[in-house]
Amino acid sequence: PPTGAHSLWCSWYPLRMTISEEIALAHAEIIARHFKPLGMEVVQLDHGWQRGNICGDWFPNERFPHGLKWLAEQLHQRYGLKLGLWIAPTQVAFTSETFREHPEWLMKGADGKPASTGRWYWAPNPEMALLDAGHPEAERWIEETFRRLSSEGARYYKIDFIAGSPSLRRAMEAIRRGAGPDAWIRYCQTPPLVSAGLANSAYQGPDTLDAGFQNWIEPLRANAALLAASYWANDRLYHREICDMSVGKGASVEEARFKMTMMLLGGCSISFSDDFRQLDLPRIRMMQQCLPPGNPPSRPLDLFDAQRPALWHMHCQRLGRSWDAVGVLNFDDTPQERSVDLALLGLPETAEVVAFEFWEGKFLGSFRQQARISLPPRTARVLLLHPRPARPEVIATDMHVLGGYHELRERAWDAERLTLSGRCRRMPGISGRLYVYVPDGYRPQASTGPGAGRESQGPAAVSSAQDATAKTGGLLTHAGGPLWCMEIAFDQAEADFSVSFQRSEK
Repeated sequence: PPTGAHSLWCSWYPLRMTISEEIALAHAEIIARHFKPLGMEVVQLDHGWQRGNICGDWFPNERFPHGLKWLAEQLHQRYGLKLGLWIAPTQVAFTSETFREHPEWLMKGADGKPASTGRWYWAPNPEMALLDAGHPEAERWIEETFRRLSSEGARYYKIDFIAGSPSLRRAMEAIRRGAGPDAWIRYCQTPPLVSAGLANSAYQGPDTLDAGFQNWIEPLRANAALLAASYWANDRLYHREICDMSVGKGASVEEARFKMTMMLLGGCSISFSDDFRQLDLPRIRMMQQCLPPGNPPSRPLDLFDAQRPALWHMHCQRLGRSWDAVGVLNFDDTPQERSVDLALLGLPETAEVVAFEFWEGKFLGSFRQQARISLPPRTARVLLLHPRPARPEVIATDMHVLGGYHELRERAWDAERLTLSGRCRRMPGISGRLYVYVPDGYRPQASTGPGAGRESQGPAAVSSAQDATAKTGGLLTHAGGPLWCMEIAFDQAEADFSVSFQRSEK
């Protein structure tokens, strides 16, 4: 099956069994306005859409009075989105119609009757049994269930609680046959090699839990080693994932940053599970900084050096330039000093890089051999490391965590006119910043006002210079030291920029 990253909304963490047709459409409207132009495409209904809020009877309940086919059509026609469904096809409640009519399909106990695996975690908490796909009719039922759901418009499946099922591979093969080759199938907790060839995406780690959970760092600690140890499988066996992330109203800024860094720099799909109706614009803006999905291959730099790998690397190449993005995570409850060995990035021993930290928008300086950063407890930072430019150059943006990989579409340097120009792409109605490194020997043309030169070196230093061509309609602003920034307003999906410089003495 095809691989690659996805972006979606999952109903589970904010809504549990209250998900409804009305709520799904309300989220679709918000997605269409704020996230779809940046690549989000799936509205995924989690546990609670099905009859009786139990497993075994996979038909919509009374909260979906128009049915799945109608909902899928509304999502597509009104918003250009796809319908996704959570489903646990081998879990069967004792209270389900499937259990009553086909006990012969179920795993048996010593007494020859369907064996109970315990009570279900969520109300109404029925006793549960396991479907055995080794039974030909049970295997056929799985296939026909997915064929029916696909015919009603489902295009994405999150498949849960299946890993311990008897005849697992046969069950997964039946799912693929029924869902069809174009359906996206994401497995939770299935064995990695069994999933090969049948999963579009899969993950092995525990749930990441609701935003604001008191000890939110603990499930991320548990996921870290699993995510790192399986990095080799990403887009080879399938797209390797982490559980959906809840980063909304209940999460602090640092919790949201940590989860987003781990999800994006870990090479996963972008899957948010929050009540979008309660999001404020700053949090929407932060979530947009993870989109679109689909980034360069990622790898843990410290896989064999740390019990819990905490350095994630992506090598970015665009428009004739290359740079490195490194997610630095502090899982500890104490501050940490961290360093990134430039040799691990494949850079020569003589290399000198300039470093920009994305989340706080700070220029960290120039480094040889190692780039260094201080992290407070339970925080994540993203370093964007560029070979030190000899002329003015864009080294970051605040639009996407990778600092230009997705949004920077054209870039050119006119050596005769000393002009840096280009084009960015995001979405209409938002704005963003370009960060330009200006080395000694250059200064922006038409610089005016105190602080426009090199006298003001602090990170809080701010001064203005009129953009010579005014293509962006904004100002070039001194952000401290050799760093300047430019505001770009996206009246349309694409916006041009142009900045002129002049020679100056060191």
